[in-house]
Amino acid sequence: MPRLSDMVRRGEKAVTSPPPRQAPPAPLKPEDDVRLRDLPVLRQIYDELGTVVSLAEQVHRLSERLETTGAEVAEARAPSRETPEARTVEEAPAPAEPVPSASPQTAEEPPDVDEEAVYVLYRRAYAFVEEVMLAAREGRPFSVDVAFAIISRIVGTEGATDLLYKRAIYARESEGESHGFSAAVITHSVNVCIYALRIGEGMGFDQHNLVDLGVAALLHDIGMTRLPDALIEKKGKFTDQEMAEMRRHPQYGYEILARLGQQYRWLADIALQEQEREDGSGYPRGLRGEQIHEYARVVAVADFFAGLTRSRPDRRGMMPYEAVKFIIQNQRALFNQRVLKFLLAKLSAFPLRSYVKLNSGAIGRVVETFEAHTMRPTVEILYDSQGRRVRNVQTINLREMPILHITEVIPEEDLPGRR
Repeated sequence: MPRLSDMVRRGEKAVTSPPPRQAPPAPLKPEDDVRLRDLPVLRQIYDELGTVVSLAEQVHRLSERLETTGAEVAEARAPSRETPEARTVEEAPAPAEPVPSASPQTAEEPPDVDEEAVYVLYRRAYAFVEEVMLAAREGRPFSVDVAFAIISRIVGTEGATDLLYKRAIYARESEGESHGFSAAVITHSVNVCIYALRIGEGMGFDQHNLVDLGVAALLHDIGMTRLPDALIEKKGKFTDQEMAEMRRHPQYGYEILARLGQQYRWLADIALQEQEREDGSGYPRGLRGEQIHEYARVVAVADFFAGLTRSRPDRRGMMPYEAVKFIIQNQRALFNQRVLKFLLAKLSAFPLRSYVKLNSGAIGRVVETFEAHTMRPTVEILYDSQGRRVRNVQTINLREMPILHITEVIPEEDLPGRR
């Protein structure tokens, strides 16, 4: 009798019913299994519970630990444009914190999302950052009004951040893309904006605050324009002198944005604070905890995530869940714990419509995701393990198939027959 996994690999059978009784498959090696219970960062939670738990349950348990201190109560306040020193005790409480939903999100929801129109917004954001950074480098005045218009369109378009997340994660940056300033810095700034918006959505920010957060994220690295090109483009380890110069970019960003006037002082503050860390180990002022603006806390995490997942012309970045695991396992003390909770919930998933390869060798498209099971989406099998297009599109729900898991993401341009 042919094995089910072989039939799936050849694209001959959809997994719609339990397979016939057969000998159990050889166990997967721990290092090959990407299920959450085997992520070192969550192993303690798994061991304590004694069972495999969903991402939502793990995040909720982590949240309960984090919210036992008075500091977390203060962090739940609504974000403000004001500097931390200007905040008052009478700030209004934030709305009830959102809980990861068990309901699925499918590639067909919402049906009226215009992918090209959304990607036009990405290109407009890129063009804005390029123009502003060139103006800053040349010492010319600039306006940020266009940025507010672009981010308002993104925030007001249902499904836009899902599509932009896919665009940011799986697109390789091209060399020579910018004619005025480093393409890598511009692309990074736009991607940080997208990731910050995703986290902000999870944290329950309203539309007004999301727009402010997005604009701040777009401009967070504007101080890089005062650094030498050779330093920005350098590959390899910085010398102590080069690192000292690189660490000046938040101060440079503050000085550039402060010229916009008091109305945008909060933008300057966030550019100044985006490299600060919760434990006081950041720079330039060594701020800690509540001294750091809420937006700067979000941008800091989004910035670090963007650096880990950045795909260069010669190599791909980390997969989202790998980057999230790395941050929480190795950098957890540096970032706000509430922000990290929504990093887990919003940025560890495989985006809808993205292409992935399974450990069977088959290639498919993510058509349904579950916020409570971010790494086990529903996948439409399009190519068998030999790279041949399957005759009939077949669907596999990875939550119901523990022997199958995603091993890598595939850029659309790298699909079989498109190279």
